[in-house]
Amino acid sequence: MTPQFRSTFQQQHPHQKCDDTTVQINLPTTTSSPLLQSKLLNTMLPTPEEKHKIQEATICNPYLPLGSAEQCLMMLSSISELPARLKLWIFKLDYENMEKVITNRIDSITRVSKVDFEELSNNIAKIEVDCKESWVHLKAIVKHYGPTQIKLKMSEFVADCAECTFVLEIIYQRVMTG
Repeated sequence: MTPQFRSTFQQQHPHQKCDDTTVQINLPTTTSSPLLQSKLLNTMLPTPEEKHKIQEATICNPYLPLGSAEQCLMMLSSISELPARLKLWIFKLDYENMEKVITNRIDSITRVSKVDFEELSNNIAKIEVDCKESWVHLKAIVKHYGPTQIKLKMSEFVADCAECTFVLEIIYQRVMTG
């Protein structure tokens, strides 16, 4: 890192450390997205061709100061292993977010594992018995009073309950057999 760059950098960024081995830049630590990653790694970092052109222009016109965009590109190119640093930073952000997601999922699995499967089986069996009894009760009511709109709706409701009970039983069996 040139003394001129170090001096300029320290004037522009007084709260940041700047030496030959470390340049610390404050980067946002709230989120990472594929768009942010792409922008940082593919569009904001200077290409070797850009760096070469800026250096040639500086040699050809040593008394002409660089523009702010060129200064920024040169500053970025002077940071050792910047792409690796940015990838590590992105990994850190992704890891923290993924760790939270995985922790929430593990909590859910832990809660599920604490379920009393015998109680669950008894509840499903009770629903099945209650549903069958509801069919018997509904048939008895329809015999005496004939079909009405309310009885048709109740018939649909009991049929839906029977279907749901059947699906619950299948799910339970699959969970228990692994």
